[in-house]
Amino acid sequence: MKHRLQILTLTVVALLSGIGSAYAQQQETVFSYASKEDRQDGSGTGLHETYDIAIGLTNEALEGKSITAIEIPVFPSEYISGLSIWIADNLTLELVNGKKANIVDRRFELDYPQEGKGVQWIKYDLEEPYVIPQGGTHVGYSLTVNQLQNFHPETYAPMLCALSSKAGGLYLHTSRSFLDWQERSDLLGCVAMTQVYLAGDFMVDAVSLSDVDFQYFSNDGVQKVTVPIHNIGRNPVSSIDYTATNSQGASLKGRVEFETPLPSVFAFREDVVFDLPQFEELGDATATITVDGVNGKPNDNEDATINISAKVLDFVPKHLAVVEEYTGTWCGWCSRGYVAMELMRELNPDFIGIAYHKADPMEIADGYPLLTSGAPSSTVNRVLSCDPFYAKGTSSGFKMDEVYSEYCKGFVPVGIELSATLDEDGMVNVEAYTTWADEAKEGDYALEYVLVADDVYDIDGTGNPFLWMQHNYYAKEPVEPYLEWVCSQPEYIVGLHFNDVAILTSGLHGVEGSVVDTTVGYVNHHSYSFDTSKAVTPQSNDMGIAVGTRPIPFHKDKLRVVAMLLDRSDKSPLGSVYGSVVNATRCEVTNAADGISPVADDHGRIKSITFHDLNGRRVANPTEAGVYLKTVNYTDGTVKTLKEVVR
Repeated sequence: MKHRLQILTLTVVALLSGIGSAYAQQQETVFSYASKEDRQDGSGTGLHETYDIAIGLTNEALEGKSITAIEIPVFPSEYISGLSIWIADNLTLELVNGKKANIVDRRFELDYPQEGKGVQWIKYDLEEPYVIPQGGTHVGYSLTVNQLQNFHPETYAPMLCALSSKAGGLYLHTSRSFLDWQERSDLLGCVAMTQVYLAGDFMVDAVSLSDVDFQYFSNDGVQKVTVPIHNIGRNPVSSIDYTATNSQGASLKGRVEFETPLPSVFAFREDVVFDLPQFEELGDATATITVDGVNGKPNDNEDATINISAKVLDFVPKHLAVVEEYTGTWCGWCSRGYVAMELMRELNPDFIGIAYHKADPMEIADGYPLLTSGAPSSTVNRVLSCDPFYAKGTSSGFKMDEVYSEYCKGFVPVGIELSATLDEDGMVNVEAYTTWADEAKEGDYALEYVLVADDVYDIDGTGNPFLWMQHNYYAKEPVEPYLEWVCSQPEYIVGLHFNDVAILTSGLHGVEGSVVDTTVGYVNHHSYSFDTSKAVTPQSNDMGIAVGTRPIPFHKDKLRVVAMLLDRSDKSPLGSVYGSVVNATRCEVTNAADGISPVADDHGRIKSITFHDLNGRRVANPTEAGVYLKTVNYTDGTVKTLKEVVR
């Protein structure tokens, strides 16, 4: 679903004389954030106004190359005019006749096509090539929608874009809506399809590396880091050879072979995972990666080296986000939320999703955990409020996978271990272990638990069949990507089985006392129990008066627990009410009679925890006031003994 930066090689005019030359002379290439073959979608503000649309050409390897032509796609329309193509080293606005006007270095006025069907590509050949300066430049175009017409969608969405999020792929300014230049690719989930033709000297077998942010590594074996690389040579890249070192004197050599070679496109980006040698000592450190070879030959780019600043810790917690969806079978548009959650489960095996239902047979007595303006809606980490499918505030394709990945990125200083067992009395007993790997910022921390069920439907057939039908407005809508299935279904979908359904919660704001110490290395052990007999949905009569409850049907072997670590001191719009999610994990609920180990290590490092009093006697789970010694055994063989005080 994500399009990578593409700069397509067209022709090779000549090679520099001499055997083994690293450069090709005056090779023409096309720079673009999307190819012409990518799916094209209209995007816009739905207002009659002037649009200024640009892309950035800021890769250092572009400096000194010449822009020879610019090509853009447009929808023909008699209601649009004022087309121009332009180049601007800096995106600036100045007041002209009381309105902000786009100031450029070169502008080329063109006639906007009035007639024709489908997309038309307009190419303008520069009479004098434009040399890209140090620091790069921007290429863009402008147009004006003069009048909105109901049967002319191009007047509402005149920008032709590809569905992708790429820094530099879409800068936007409009006369009424976006009043300042800003990079909008991430907000709108798309990139402009502008094609920029370049001429210049290009290396043959060469890649470059992009810098990466500050990293955190553990001292447990070979470490891995993801680094963007760019093909800045003429040939496809099938393999690279590299040397990695660290500031503690260790080094290694490695090779990466690409199953699909990086195409012969200038500055084509690929994220590559590199191995780093083991760090022995904790604390601040650096690592260096140099790509020595490309395609079994020396790298023509002699500057393919990056230095990485890092901190070495005892362990690096896994960072997972939580998507909480708010839905109901009565909601006609919520069928897209159903699709989104299923897609997320398919695309990301670590996905943590919770679906809260309202006014249907899966509504829980606790209700929605957050105030919502409607359905379908969702939150990510109780920080971002968004649509569960589109995610980025626009109706332009499935984007939740991109948003979720962004919220799982970055270092989080605290990890959570979790296990859960179901006993013969119907109690789900949860054991959680929360440990800070690095200094905690000041906050008010607590764990919140949610019991989630998969494969939920009217198991015994005694419920109201109409309430189990998923209302589906997409039965009357044009087919959208990833929504083909619901678009092919009737207005009421019968027989759906629902996943990620919240059936019990520990309550909002987290459980008091679930986190008592944020000292680095201290293991906070907390126990919690769910009574599954209380997994019920409220019932009301025709007058809307509560008349009791009804059990939510679920399979005992299809339960899991989600644990969310909340920071209740968060002052963001959502977090200020309920606390934002710092980190999260989940585990399957196992049968206590199966003898499963009390601590699952799917997402952590703890193998077991035992307690002894000061007389050396083992204690199953200390509840009486006193001082106890807690022994933590890790999967790597490490053993830690900590003091725990029960008051």
